Amino acid sequence: MVIGNLTKLRELQLDYVSINSTLPRSMNNLSSLSSLSLNNCNLLGEFPVEILNLPHLRALDVGYNFGLHANFSLLPSWSSPLEVLDFYWCDFSGVLPLSVRESMCLRTFDITGCNFYGSIPSWVWNITERILMSSNHFVGELPSSVNTSKLSYLTGLKLSANQLIGAIPLWLFTLPSLNTLSLKDNHFIGELLSSMNTSKLSYLTDLDLSDNQLSGAIPSWLFTLPSLNTLSLDQNLFTGSLSEFTATNTSTGKDSLLWLDLSHNSLTGTLEQIPWNNMQGLHLDFNMFEGQLPILPPYTLYFTAANNRFSGYLPSTLCDLEGLYELDLSNNSLVGEIPPCFGNLTSKFLGVLNLRSNSITGILLPIFGQCSGLSILSLSGNRLEGPIPRSLTNCSSMEFIDLGNNRFNDTFPHWLGALPSLKVLVLRSNNFYVQTVKGFSRNLDKVTGTLAIIDVSSNRLEGGIPKSLGDLACLRWLNLSHNNFNGSIPPSLGNLKLIESLDLSSNELAGQIPPGLQNLDFLELFNVSYNQLVGSIPQENQFNSFENGSYLGNPGLCGFPLSKKCKKDEAFDLPPPPTGGSGDDYMDPHEWEIVMMGYGFGLVVGLVIGYFMFLERTPLSLLRLFFSNRTLRVK
Repeated sequence: MVIGNLTKLRELQLDYVSINSTLPRSMNNLSSLSSLSLNNCNLLGEFPVEILNLPHLRALDVGYNFGLHANFSLLPSWSSPLEVLDFYWCDFSGVLPLSVRESMCLRTFDITGCNFYGSIPSWVWNITERILMSSNHFVGELPSSVNTSKLSYLTGLKLSANQLIGAIPLWLFTLPSLNTLSLKDNHFIGELLSSMNTSKLSYLTDLDLSDNQLSGAIPSWLFTLPSLNTLSLDQNLFTGSLSEFTATNTSTGKDSLLWLDLSHNSLTGTLEQIPWNNMQGLHLDFNMFEGQLPILPPYTLYFTAANNRFSGYLPSTLCDLEGLYELDLSNNSLVGEIPPCFGNLTSKFLGVLNLRSNSITGILLPIFGQCSGLSILSLSGNRLEGPIPRSLTNCSSMEFIDLGNNRFNDTFPHWLGALPSLKVLVLRSNNFYVQTVKGFSRNLDKVTGTLAIIDVSSNRLEGGIPKSLGDLACLRWLNLSHNNFNGSIPPSLGNLKLIESLDLSSNELAGQIPPGLQNLDFLELFNVSYNQLVGSIPQENQFNSFENGSYLGNPGLCGFPLSKKCKKDEAFDLPPPPTGGSGDDYMDPHEWEIVMMGYGFGLVVGLVIGYFMFLERTPLSLLRLFFSNRTLRVK
């Protein structure tokens, strides 16, 4: 490469050109170079750090080159007269130099997403416009004082996702041009000042102090900043009430604040009305608010208040929020029925409705007449009863339905299989039953091959386990426990090569454990307790790790880990064919397959063990598998 011979070259810009190569060391010979921009070029290998000593270099941008690496500890000083230095999202590491050339007049310094460590050197506080150092490994305290006259034009300061400690210094709130301040995900402690002259913060639009250890009351001056759009104080140790702010007479800040996140603190008291007129997102989750739900501004798009102590009825004023997309009121003490006017929400923009773990009663009304946008519905852990409204089939974007732990009494709703996007369906711990289905020719072979989880536990299902379950190559969890299945365990289950959890406990299964199951390399949980199984327990591979609890309640089983020893060449007769009840409540294996077929079009996950357990105990890798196109906000 001859680029090193271009000693008169002043500017080189190749942004978004897919170079797919290393930078030659000869670039250090470009003695006249003043601007070098290689943003998002898929650069690889070692970055020649000596470039930072080129005598005329003023702007250097190699951001978004994830395969580019360098250890800057090998370059103890930078002598280039840099004004712009952008290293964001490169694999750069090391400590920043303690000093830089006096002629360096940095305006922009962006090393977001690198791996720099150590203390932040003092020269950083001479950068005049943007200091962006988030997602590194910087430690120590911020200086208690700096020469703020040099920072009078600083517009952005981002130090989030580091390991900074101590109190937040006062001078950060005296920078007159600052519009963005992000200190989230550090270890800052202490209380914020109760009063502050906010006249110097007239341009501040985004303030993020979340995920620290800040304590005490939230100061009222934060809500009077005239230009503030976004305020994030979540995941701290704040205490006290918000009644002072919600009842304040001042109009300052009431029209500018659009997004407020106070979740995961210890805030208390009641909230009668939210005063910020143009509020779009309000997050109050995981606090100790109580009383009636507040009256929300008319433009609210997101309202999450899960895990509080709100009580009373669901207010009909919620139905006036025509643009509402997410409503999460789970884990409170709400009572009464779901208002019929909720149909106004589902017919417009509502995408997430989560009322899980309250004391909501009554019949689930047919509020889903036009709900093409609704994708998540969680009503588990309430006292809902009666049938499931068939209007749910109108929710063409539905991905997640959780109606578990209620009092629904209905036939098994195979018609939900008409939902083209459905991935997760939870019906556990209700009173669902099956009826004989005649003249239905489709079978389990048409179920989507990406089905990953099936949980039909704790219902009234009967008959034999369908052999065709073994054809679901992507199945990872299968829970058929606490039903009335009988007959033998199908050997075809040994074809489930990705299965991680297999629970067949508390049924009426007979015969032997198929030896082919010991070839399931990923099986971590296996439970066949409380059946009528007989014979020797398989002894190879992961079956050596299962404990007694996996086999209890089967007097005819023998071998490790049970104390009962097997006789040599012990064999048992084959079990009788599946039997069941009579009349409409009985379903033979073929008919159970028909019910499963009802979930065939678009169902990826199947019947799971519950939304609560799914979100709080399921590995993130599985969440990404099920919701690869969705940004998850896991609480």
